[in-house]
Amino acid sequence: FTYTLGTVLALQAGQAWNAAKFFLGLFIFFGFYLLERTYAYLSRSKINVFSTLQRSRRLRSPELVFFLFFIFAALLLCVYFLSLSGGLRSPTWVWFLLLAVGILMNVSRNLNQWNVPYRWMTDGIVISPVMLFWGASLAVLDSTPILFFLSLPLLFFYLASETSLQFETYGEDLKKGRQALLVSIGWEHGITLHHILIALGYLGLGFYLYISGAWTIAWPVLLMMSVSLLEIWQLQRIAAGMRPNWGLLKANAIIQYLGVVYILLFAFLTH
Repeated sequence: FTYTLGTVLALQAGQAWNAAKFFLGLFIFFGFYLLERTYAYLSRSKINVFSTLQRSRRLRSPELVFFLFFIFAALLLCVYFLSLSGGLRSPTWVWFLLLAVGILMNVSRNLNQWNVPYRWMTDGIVISPVMLFWGASLAVLDSTPILFFLSLPLLFFYLASETSLQFETYGEDLKKGRQALLVSIGWEHGITLHHILIALGYLGLGFYLYISGAWTIAWPVLLMMSVSLLEIWQLQRIAAGMRPNWGLLKANAIIQYLGVVYILLFAFLTH
């Protein structure tokens, strides 16, 4: 959604929509994501397909080899065609590299161990600002301070939603010794952090609407404050020892972030 929002902002700035660049950029993101998910599956699987690699120097799973080869080939083709279409300009390469590093850094064992408590942050940076700037850059919209001021509240909202989603698994994470965010900082500090992120999100969003002149068309996005207040109320109930409604909290967290992005998309597309 943030990728599409970046493209829509470029259209608002007078740039023409290039379907080939748009879908190639989207396929590149999914290619990196599939590589990262494949590694996560292999590292968690009880049957490690790489267990005989040191002895035989070859993989025992031809299906896996074919799948990985397909992803790499698809990524190379996407990059090649994107380069032919003029999509990989000098600024775009920066966001391409940040996208690759942000997603694939979890493949490295050392980086993954360091990244576990901060995974919510690295994922958030990939979602916004990297994906926002990636979409805008492919649509030939230069990176501007106004775009940066939009990416900040989106980052805050994503981090707040991700923080609230971790409360459901907090007990299991603590029991199994996982280095999750709430285990590292404590659930009390997690609630405080969530509230601060929500406040920063709306302050940043209001500032963006003011300096960009988009207030008149995008002001309904502030109505999402009611969803955020509901999420804060649910977390306060948890802090008070009341029984949580995990389904409602999960839906609340998802709607909070996607609702903000959707309203902005709708506002910019219809004006």
